[in-house]
Amino acid sequence: MTSTKPQRRTNFFDYFPLAKKVRLPPSDNDDDDVQISQPSKNYTRLEDLPPELFLEIFQYLDMLDIHKGFFNLNTYLQNILFDSTFLWRVNISLMSKSNFEQLNRQLLIPNRHRIQTLNISNPCFADSIFSPVTVVKCFEQLETLIFNNVKPKYFPNILRRLAYLRNLSKLIIISKIYLENIYETVFSLPKLKYFKIKLPSLSIGDFNIRFGKQINSSIEHIVIDAGIMLSAFISLPSYVPNLQTLYIQSLNKTFYNNPLTECKMENWNHLKKIEIDDIKIDFSLFEIISGQSLGQIEILRLGTYDEGGIYLNARRWEQLILSSMPKLRVFDIQFQVHLNNVNDENPDVTYKTILDDFSSLFWIQRKWFFDYLFYKHSYGYNAMFYSMNSKRYFKNKITNLIYLTFF
Repeated sequence: MTSTKPQRRTNFFDYFPLAKKVRLPPSDNDDDDVQISQPSKNYTRLEDLPPELFLEIFQYLDMLDIHKGFFNLNTYLQNILFDSTFLWRVNISLMSKSNFEQLNRQLLIPNRHRIQTLNISNPCFADSIFSPVTVVKCFEQLETLIFNNVKPKYFPNILRRLAYLRNLSKLIIISKIYLENIYETVFSLPKLKYFKIKLPSLSIGDFNIRFGKQINSSIEHIVIDAGIMLSAFISLPSYVPNLQTLYIQSLNKTFYNNPLTECKMENWNHLKKIEIDDIKIDFSLFEIISGQSLGQIEILRLGTYDEGGIYLNARRWEQLILSSMPKLRVFDIQFQVHLNNVNDENPDVTYKTILDDFSSLFWIQRKWFFDYLFYKHSYGYNAMFYSMNSKRYFKNKITNLIYLTFF
């Protein structure tokens, strides 16, 4: 028996009512009735949508795209774009100088007070936007500022002018060239809460944070997507006492060897979370730092290539956490270790003992569980010891170890 179940209509015209046909009186010259189309009363115009809906949509779009796509449609949309409650997000990407000058003159200059987020991907234009100082003061609502592809030639003067931005709370700097002598200015910005800097991966500098004057920065979150020296790290608490979260791509040994007694850090009273992707200092130094400065830490994420397996001493970790990090609730590690004198037929005999040490009552009570894997390369065996709840492990395993042999 043939099914009589009605089929769902998916025609485009189902969503838009067709015009109704209206019959007109016959004319003397027409043999047949003439039909014309009259718009239906059941249609919705763009202007009938509430302005709140447009404002909600525009929050996810860049202002330059909004201006190009909507500004010239009608007066209704123009009024929405210039509503006093609508703050702009502007992304100035690569463009010709003439196009930028036109954009700056027609859109940016008259509306500086509306811009909340500004992303500048062409460093050549930054100086024009923030010059002179009287112009900088016009950015009354600017909260987030992103400099992408920064060049040192244009940057020092621009940074000094940022002190006049009364609401700037988030600053992101991305550079393909190592930057020097900028951090004292950045840390002195009066309302800054979030600071991120990304430098070339091979740039391992001192980070130049030994300032000529005492600074009490308002920064609460720092992301250093670069390598810094231990000497710079040690000095951070004295400049950013209100820091709550800290990410460092690589923490490196100082060029000169400091005696352990010279490793003095102030206490971070507000630091709750610290993440270091590649920590290259001795575990004994990290123990001293933890005892001096990490008493309030709640989340600790560490990664390292541990040549001698010193970071895999479970008993030292237990003692360190109990004595120096009593509030720790998240312990996320990813340690790679080169193994010497490993039996080719059974490479994980020694490593199972390490895993057993990390399976005591101390770790079970905190629900911190671990595992390991082996991989072989041209110069021997490596082991990766990781937290089982570590999302970073799965990403790194795929990207870094995909070409290696696993056991």
